[in-house]
Amino acid sequence: MKKTFSAVAIILISGCGSKNEVQPIPATPIAKENIAPELVRVTQLDESIKVGNFVVYEVPKVITISERKKCSYFIKTRIDIGQVDQQGDSIELILTKTERANERNHRLCPSTFGINETNLKTYTLSKLIASYRERVENSLSAQLFCKSFQGCKKANLVRSKKGAYRGIPAIFNVMDIELRSGKKLRRNSWVAVDNLFLNNFSYTFKESGRSEIIDFKRALDFSMGNTK
Repeated sequence: MKKTFSAVAIILISGCGSKNEVQPIPATPIAKENIAPELVRVTQLDESIKVGNFVVYEVPKVITISERKKCSYFIKTRIDIGQVDQQGDSIELILTKTERANERNHRLCPSTFGINETNLKTYTLSKLIASYRERVENSLSAQLFCKSFQGCKKANLVRSKKGAYRGIPAIFNVMDIELRSGKKLRRNSWVAVDNLFLNNFSYTFKESGRSEIIDFKRALDFSMGNTK
């Protein structure tokens, strides 16, 4: 593992990786009059938020074994929609997490590491959709992204174009990011603007001028029910 990966990846994983996992939202009832009309409309019309849909993501993880030794591996998370209650404004997600060793340095990893677990979690439906929409907006706007990204000094949208990611209509964005530390990064991302369940479903980070990927999130599989 190169030094650039371990030094920068830790910043990126702590700074943005956690935001890209689905975070638990308390499923306490919300008064309908407190929900913005456009949010209610999105809740009712978004076809990707339905029982049976799923998406599988993979992200990297680095753990320190000793001062001179680090173990890198991948965490795979499958998110299934188990139940949707629009009237009660709640949704159940089944999160299944597994890990696998990075083939390049799996000998550095201990015999047991990572996670293998399945959790059923309940979220407030309107808040979850708002969170998904925020991820989309942050990935399409350099200004919004910089505000949400830990350590960001400024960001610039280099190019943006419509395309498809494994058959899913999406927008491909390239951003240049300057951190307060002085490091400069390039972020490529695929954003499914018409399928909120997928939202910001794939991205990579590289140091400017280098080809090595230092952090990423990628969608490995998803239900075809998400497509439009």
